[in-house]
Amino acid sequence: MAESPSDVFTKISNKEASAGQWMIVSFDAKKKLAVDATGEGFESLNKALDDAKCAWVCFNVHGVDVRENVQSVRTKLVQYNWVGDKVPSMKKMQALSGKPKVAKLFKGIGNDNSMTASIKKT
Repeated sequence: MAESPSDVFTKISNKEASAGQWMIVSFDAKKKLAVDATGEGFESLNKALDDAKCAWVCFNVHGVDVRENVQSVRTKLVQYNWVGDKVPSMKKMQALSGKPKVAKLFKGIGNDNSMTASIKKT
């Protein structure tokens, strides 16, 4: 059985999680959030994004502050709102209408961005 979106989010958002871990969620046929993919690193994320879907990504980044005697690492979460180039116009509204449900899952997001396929290819 696949892990629930909340279980995957808990792993990715944990302060012990490595930088670069990510998850992609979208709505299934029953209009419930489902995990499409997980991974680590921006390159694998780019490969996992589907040009025919609206999806949301949570990406774990680490803010590292190095001082003379101390190094601190803060986990930050970044959300990407993905609308692929091949998504029909009427389905693009799903990206807006789904944000409140995604916001309930992705708690503690420090930055929220929109992505398109043209960003993916750079």
